[in-house]
Amino acid sequence: MLVVIDYLIALILTLLSIFIDKIYERPASFWLIVLIFLGFLFVCFLLTFISLFLVTLPIKRKGDFGEKHSRFYRFFFEEGLIFINYFLRIKVHIEGKDKLPSKKERLIFMSNHISKFDPMTCNSILKGYDISWIGKRSLFSMPLINRYLYKICFMPIDREDLKQSLKVIKQAVKYLDEDQCSVGIYPEGTRNNTDDPILPCKAGSMKIAYLSKKPIVVMSVINTDKVVKNFILKRTHVYIRICEVIPYEDYKDLDSQSLALKVENILKENVIDLKGKYSLEKGEK
Repeated sequence: MLVVIDYLIALILTLLSIFIDKIYERPASFWLIVLIFLGFLFVCFLLTFISLFLVTLPIKRKGDFGEKHSRFYRFFFEEGLIFINYFLRIKVHIEGKDKLPSKKERLIFMSNHISKFDPMTCNSILKGYDISWIGKRSLFSMPLINRYLYKICFMPIDREDLKQSLKVIKQAVKYLDEDQCSVGIYPEGTRNNTDDPILPCKAGSMKIAYLSKKPIVVMSVINTDKVVKNFILKRTHVYIRICEVIPYEDYKDLDSQSLALKVENILKENVIDLKGKYSLEKGEK
């Protein structure tokens, strides 16, 4: 039932987006379309809240992460991303997907980080890889959302708390070893709000790779930081590239600082290339 609701909302918003794209052809209809859109916003928020509440109702909130991965909640998460992308007018493009190993293999995804929409867009285009991201604790303080994230094995981290950070690393390795999910990491350690293509990658973010011995998937993303600015009047084209897959055999003899620098250089090169290939105008069609 909830999936049907999500698909109906996605269909409605798709049709509405077509009307919005015609604004410039018929300027007089602008305010009418805005009013209709605001009405749909209210309905969509209400239905989303109800859906999320019903899905999370049976979840017993534990004090911390560590719950077993739920296929049921993963399904609703991935289907819900379809609605969210339509709602926010996001179109996700991906390059190099053929480089990825089988979905049956557990992987460590490492990406640059420019927006709170990064995990959402990556998971929406990589359905079936069961990526559970390590993120800031603040994300897990939101009602309903926190319980849902624990159920699909997302992990909160406090980088200022060494003991808690080590606990996250241990849990991430456990998820990988037990074949519960793949793990997503932002090696920069924080969101990049600068004009630099990427921030320095931290050596400590490589520990999960060494301990789990899983392949590292390096991927770059651009334009997720334009979503809020483009909302309503512009569709945001997000571009993701699978840059390189690094098997354990290729990094096991590197120290953590060298591996972090290797990942950083790959990300930097590809972020610059993506921005050059898809200019600001192309990225905000």
